[in-house]
Amino acid sequence: MANRVLLGAIGGSYKLKVSRPGFDVTTALPNEQLAFSSDWGDAGKVLMTGSVAMGASGVLQLVLPIFTARITVIAMISISGVFYPLSTFGNVIYADGSIGLRTDLSSIAFSKNGSTGNIIYYVVMVNQFGS
Repeated sequence: MANRVLLGAIGGSYKLKVSRPGFDVTTALPNEQLAFSSDWGDAGKVLMTGSVAMGASGVLQLVLPIFTARITVIAMISISGVFYPLSTFGNVIYADGSIGLRTDLSSIAFSKNGSTGNIIYYVVMVNQFGS
């Protein structure tokens, strides 16, 4: 199975790269073999990346340095070394955690309901396609 998602420091800056099925994103790939790269100027600008430690239950507000309706958040929760994507739009992939944009607070809200704490890893992007 190929490594398809790479998020982190690459060549001195933080990037997100996703390969097309069957291609290993950890190797130098031409654009034709990538589904997404934050290097593409028109694809979205990575605003920030990080992780938050969540307790068994609760809500954590993460204030953003800028806020616009064009913010996109990609987040994953680590459970026993396995990463599960978190949904921002109610189609729940992992039921014990979620994220949402709080336009009233210019923040991202991470919420967690469960019996144990976990770490949530996230990337915040500004979508340059919208208005």
